[in-house]
Amino acid sequence: MYQEDLVFLLPIAKLLKKKVIVIYHHVPLASQNESFIEKVKLLYLKLLSIFITLADKVVTPSIESSIAISNKLGISDDCFSIIYNSFDFNELPLDPKLNCKKSFLKSHGIPYKGNEKILLTVGSDESRKNLFTLLQGISKLDQNEYVFIKAGRVMVPDNNKQMIDFISKNKLNVFF
Repeated sequence: MYQEDLVFLLPIAKLLKKKVIVIYHHVPLASQNESFIEKVKLLYLKLLSIFITLADKVVTPSIESSIAISNKLGISDDCFSIIYNSFDFNELPLDPKLNCKKSFLKSHGIPYKGNEKILLTVGSDESRKNLFTLLQGISKLDQNEYVFIKAGRVMVPDNNKQMIDFISKNKLNVFF
């Protein structure tokens, strides 16, 4: 069961004596400058988090997530299982002669010379993800050394507009 989709069904599953495993990756916390939609989602997640305590097992992507969830919800440590990311980009067997990365990026309109470091984020533009803070940090870097790529949907149009305006004003090597 993924936390936001079906966790409200957890009490029913328990009444039916079913085992329930919940995949949970972050504790809902307020952040600055949240939109109305983000505030409603935060309230919704806080209400639903009560049901998480009924799960037989809570799966998280890191020890840090497990600790934060345990501290916030009072779930015992033995209820957690950690499943780390299943890949390591440093282990990819890519032939540098093929230069797949360069042709892939160029095919998506992203200029790449071949020696820049790529910063990639995949997800929404919610305030809690601090993408604007990341952009402010990127603006202080040498733009010839980095390419920042954000992939994901726009959830908060005001946040997206603020970031695009900042990127344009500071002539950042950033692509959405």
